[in-house]
Amino acid sequence: MARFAEDVALMLQAMCGPSPLTPPLQPAEGRDFVAAVRSKVPDTARLAYCPDITGIGVDAQIESVCRKAALGMEDYGFVVEEVRLDLSFARKAFLALRGFWMVAHHFDHLDKLEHFGKNLSGNIQAGLRVSTRELAAAEKVRARLWAIFYK
Repeated sequence: MARFAEDVALMLQAMCGPSPLTPPLQPAEGRDFVAAVRSKVPDTARLAYCPDITGIGVDAQIESVCRKAALGMEDYGFVVEEVRLDLSFARKAFLALRGFWMVAHHFDHLDKLEHFGKNLSGNIQAGLRVSTRELAAAEKVRARLWAIFYK
């Protein structure tokens, strides 16, 4: 995304907040991503490394690079713990919600699918096949994830 975390934070700051195109976005008030990056991380910070949260597998070379980067944080005084986190139950919901999002955001151009790249076109076509029942089930999974992470 960028060479420095501060640049990524600046990008996040520029694109965060409410939008008529994406009403469920979180509010931007009180959030300063750039200041968060510039602030000192507490010495008591603990980091978790999870090699595969979806259970779909990770290429061995990519996992090796990620593991080295995560465990390398120990050189800076952080405690890094490998954790097991199985969110594989959410994969189907993610695909349904991503498909819905793709259709919603490209709705005015659905008649031009053949002009889109293979990836975008495939995501939109998958979204057009998502049923209301699948979206409802996906929202139940989203609520379950929210409960897991925001107790």
